[in-house]
Amino acid sequence: SFVAVATSRQLLRLFSLAGCQSGITRLEGQPVALVAAGGSLAVVWHAGPPNPHTKSQQLAMSLYDTTSMTCVFSQPLPLTPGSVLTWVGFTEDHGLPAVADSEGVVAVRTPDLGGRWVPVFEPPASKRQSEVLWPVGLSASQLFAVVCTPAQPRPQVSPRPFYTPLPLGPPVVSLDGGSAPELEGQALLLGLGNAALRARLDAAEASGQVEASSDLSHLLLRGQAEQDRALLRALQRLIRGERAGRALELAAQLNLYKSVEGALTLANHHQARGLAERISALLASRQALMEAAAPPASQAAAADAYPQQQQPQQQPRQHRSCTPIPFG
Repeated sequence: SFVAVATSRQLLRLFSLAGCQSGITRLEGQPVALVAAGGSLAVVWHAGPPNPHTKSQQLAMSLYDTTSMTCVFSQPLPLTPGSVLTWVGFTEDHGLPAVADSEGVVAVRTPDLGGRWVPVFEPPASKRQSEVLWPVGLSASQLFAVVCTPAQPRPQVSPRPFYTPLPLGPPVVSLDGGSAPELEGQALLLGLGNAALRARLDAAEASGQVEASSDLSHLLLRGQAEQDRALLRALQRLIRGERAGRALELAAQLNLYKSVEGALTLANHHQARGLAERISALLASRQALMEAAAPPASQAAAADAYPQQQQPQQQPRQHRSCTPIPFG
């Protein structure tokens, strides 16, 4: 619905599709890249000279909402030390800003932690010298890229190249006796999507969009349940490895009350009595928080009973006959 142009004079110009100039602003540095999705526009610009020690680019990104003409954020763009920016885009599922560098590392900006960049993909060390990835798109679980060679790092135009779906996986650390790192990584990825849904839900509720809020609440509940399933699988492996401390920490990260009950069932099934007692205490605290957040039962009952008490008083008045009184 718009056209954006960045010039060498560090000007960002916005045009409508018919050619009307809808906005003009000055960038804080020389422009590097532009990318848009819907009404969102991401601008990457030079924030300073390269770092003399790491030889890394000093870049920054600004995200604009062209519908409301506001700047969503403007912050430094961290890359792998010694690398350069190779791709900028948005995730297909939630519209989160994403970048890739020359080391093949892909990062996504999450609304959590005040808006920080989380690495979601790193190529295997054995393939970094023999393959060069040309990103095409990014979903919640896969990176779509054209696999090239160092001799020809860019895909050919003809014949038409085909892209390869690559599974995402944050660079989690594998600890001895712990859960499988891929399960913890999957939970982290699902948490990114839930954070995006939560931010959209808060914005919809603040603007009074009832129907959109209902749809987003349903999507968030489904996403939280999926994240909890990954956490429960990781928790089960920790219980089998007799890592009660880490298992309790994962239980505390569960989103839904029903999922915490599932963690208690797993602890009892594996006869981890100490862990089961602590999860029971966690359940009690969750229950107390739910009861504190719910409206008092007396107020709800009074609100329901009030119309019922008023109805019998109004009903006779509607059918009462009127007797005329003669005067004179």
